[in-house]
Amino acid sequence: MTTPTPDEICDFLHELDGWERAYPLSAFPEPDMRKAAELLKAGGMTLDAISASNMRHVVSRIAPKARAAIAALQAAPVASEVGWQPIESAPKDGSYIIAAKFGRSQELAWVKHSRWITAGEIADLEGGEPDEYDPGWTDGNDDSEPCFPTHWMPLEPPALKASGEE
Repeated sequence: MTTPTPDEICDFLHELDGWERAYPLSAFPEPDMRKAAELLKAGGMTLDAISASNMRHVVSRIAPKARAAIAALQAAPVASEVGWQPIESAPKDGSYIIAAKFGRSQELAWVKHSRWITAGEIADLEGGEPDEYDPGWTDGNDDSEPCFPTHWMPLEPPALKASGEE
């Protein structure tokens, strides 16, 4: 099987969700398992055999796609491979950075510019005393809005144009 694209992985997850929705309890109530076991036993079968057969049927459709999705996620570049550094190493001098939040599987949740803001700066913005606030990362567009990045990159200054260039 070829490595699935992110869209194919999403399609697979939507397919799983659709299967779950196709069998609502309102249409397919839980059976009386004792009665089912008794009826099956009378016919020379066991509930375990029926359950195992049904599970094999479902899992045989899911497993290859799940294995391919796992392989694709494991092969995806991790944050550090594309230049992201752990947020703990970012400068806390008030300079702007490019901040990002990565999820547990290294999927990118968001990217924004940000800066570290001191408790004193927050007190100046919000009113009150610095000891009432904790320093932290802010959304670069609004210093009063905290953000919680996991990684960062330096924010390169714009290239200066030579005099006379537009």
